[in-house]
Amino acid sequence: MAAPKFCIVGGGVSGLTCARLLQRSLPHAQVTVLEASERLGGLVRTSKGAKSQIFEDGFHSSILVNKNGREALGLIKLLKLEDEVIGANIEASARRHLLHRGSVRLVPGPHHVLLYGPALMAEPLWPRSKDADESVYDFVARRASKTLAKNLADPICRGQLAGDAKELSVRTCFPRLWHNERRFGSVFLG
Repeated sequence: MAAPKFCIVGGGVSGLTCARLLQRSLPHAQVTVLEASERLGGLVRTSKGAKSQIFEDGFHSSILVNKNGREALGLIKLLKLEDEVIGANIEASARRHLLHRGSVRLVPGPHHVLLYGPALMAEPLWPRSKDADESVYDFVARRASKTLAKNLADPICRGQLAGDAKELSVRTCFPRLWHNERRFGSVFLG
């Protein structure tokens, strides 16, 4: 009997995890991973800035806080990478920064109140969606503004979920926001 053959499209975290689990479950299988970019890892990467600061790009998972974090921790243990995990500094992690237009900015900053405040204050006035689901980007653009969707929601999705806000489901990724709009007409109520 010939060994089974598998082809995995995408060499990001999900694709590499799938390949590893297939190899572990079916040691004689031939597993091929196809990746369009020049490197594996998808959105996950470490880079250094001009002043030797370290930037962690890609997904973040709150270890032990939720199901995704526990699954990430299980994967780390499976791959025997526990010694490679670097814990976050709790005080430093309370200050969020985004790389925007080539500079690192603290989020939220005082200018965010002026820039996004009016749209967020008007959010309860906008009508509810009649669609069963929509992308995170479309949801935030509809409830606040396209600028907020592009400059805040998308980087958060990329950092927390390793995904594009235009492709991620708001109902799945941010069920509380989706539910609050459905039930109360606003993401802030409820």
